[in-house]
Amino acid sequence: MTLDYEGDTPQTALDPASPYYPETKSRAYGMLVRAEVIVSCVLMAVVFVLILIQVFSRYVMGAPLPWSEELSRFLFIWLVFASATFVMARRRHIVVVLFGAKRIGARAVSIVEALAGVVVVAGCGVMAWGSIALVGVSTRLNGPVTGLPMTLVYSICIVSWVLMAAHAIVNIVLALRHPAQFEEDVDLSRVGA
Repeated sequence: MTLDYEGDTPQTALDPASPYYPETKSRAYGMLVRAEVIVSCVLMAVVFVLILIQVFSRYVMGAPLPWSEELSRFLFIWLVFASATFVMARRRHIVVVLFGAKRIGARAVSIVEALAGVVVVAGCGVMAWGSIALVGVSTRLNGPVTGLPMTLVYSICIVSWVLMAAHAIVNIVLALRHPAQFEEDVDLSRVGA
């Protein structure tokens, strides 16, 4: 198992409070999250290279390549949505801590977390439904320079919202099954680290 931020070891990954915990419990889930990370990294590298090509062609060669700008824009859309899925899987989205366990108790915090997760699942469902409508409307549209079908560009939205909803459901189950993970108040210096 590869751990990617300070303070995590294979032993702490077995703690339900660890962002890696679901990946240690299910090989398939771990493979899904790793695939999301790999896709995001590859997309970031490709976008970076396309931007370098665009800068070189525009400022050194004096002849900009319109396809590289459009393709990097489309891949950036994919990068944002693909990255959001694994951030949700690792429970690393920005959070606002309103109630700590010392104030209302770990069980109550787990219920608040679960209710927040239900709101996230509902929001993801609405956004997935809207994304399906967006893809349906764009069936006859193509990128002006590359000619790529816009349904291909926008299809990541559907996949991403569905995956984020699935990750949110996993997080709801974790919150309800392991309320002890909320016993300690969150160290605000580590939130989002």
